[in-house]
Amino acid sequence: MSLGAFRAGERVAELAALPEYLRDAITGDELATRLFMTQGLDALRGAKFDALLDRYEAEQAERRLRRERYEADVANASRDLQVVLGDRASGKTTAVVAWLREGVTDADGNPSRVVMVADIARAQHICRVHGIPASWVLVAGEDHRRRLGRPEAAVAVDDLRDVLAVLLRVRVGLVSDFSREVEALVR
Repeated sequence: MSLGAFRAGERVAELAALPEYLRDAITGDELATRLFMTQGLDALRGAKFDALLDRYEAEQAERRLRRERYEADVANASRDLQVVLGDRASGKTTAVVAWLREGVTDADGNPSRVVMVADIARAQHICRVHGIPASWVLVAGEDHRRRLGRPEAAVAVDDLRDVLAVLLRVRVGLVSDFSREVEALVR
């Protein structure tokens, strides 16, 4: 493959990754298409494309900012293990949902915090009762494997014993872990 053909292939991929409004403006103008294919996006600077390029650069800056906020929240939310203990129907899941709502989303809408539950019925119940999007809930043994390609997120586990039983395929009798403090005791 020649260097020219390689660069053209890179330009085609770069063009495909642009937002539709910018891609359409470039491909709708023969000179702009030629300039882009030979010299790249910077070659389009000029009265006709300045507003579109400014919009695109602003969107890219916003995406970077959202990504930085997302990564900071994931790091912060998963820094120390928090444990919420309580009796049945004492508000543990409500505390988990409150933690989820403190998170942010990246530019693609991926949440920085998700909750993992043991089964689809539990996932549907949490979404319905607490009014959270299905993308915030992973089902152990199913969703978490399917979604491995998505950005990292901090994960809360609701009903740890049930989730571990699904993932490990054993009956869990004891769980031990280190936490500087028990974050919340719901009574």
